[in-house]
Amino acid sequence: FFCRTYRLAHELRQEKARAEALAQTDFLTGLDNRRAFYEQGERLLRSLEISNRPAAVLMFDIDHFKAINDRYGHAGGDVAIRAVANLIRAHLRVGDLAARLGGEEFVLLMADARLDEAIATGERVRAACQALVVDFENQRIAFTTSVGVASLQPGNTLDGWVAHADAALYRSKQEGRNRVSAT
Repeated sequence: FFCRTYRLAHELRQEKARAEALAQTDFLTGLDNRRAFYEQGERLLRSLEISNRPAAVLMFDIDHFKAINDRYGHAGGDVAIRAVANLIRAHLRVGDLAARLGGEEFVLLMADARLDEAIATGERVRAACQALVVDFENQRIAFTTSVGVASLQPGNTLDGWVAHADAALYRSKQEGRNRVSAT
């Protein structure tokens, strides 16, 4: 009886941990989801402000994503989304937070990064995306990404900080896409 009870309690703890991880993870990319990003990002923002450390947020968006979905179907779009997630993941440093916010939009919070460092990271990811061609059902999908970067300013809320990066991303889109813009 005690062995069975112990085993069931252990299995219950494992399932609870698995459920909590799933609630924080984007199922398609394995990156954090929006909820996890905002929970962890709020804690990191408070830490950055207390210690007066620099930081930046980068927003990434796949250019002309609707055209990818229209041409290759949603499964082809999913391949493009996973490819961008993998490029972002490849550029993570210890302490960075990366997430898929939804659709084809991603965010990267870089702690202890000056604006010029964040712009350089955004440019590396953008260039890697431009050079990437993914295979999908005997077809090759090529695409680009636009990036917006905002540095942490005193008094920023996480929502405000992300909104500044999103405004820079919008500027990248307006100026022709496949570029990095900063605020």
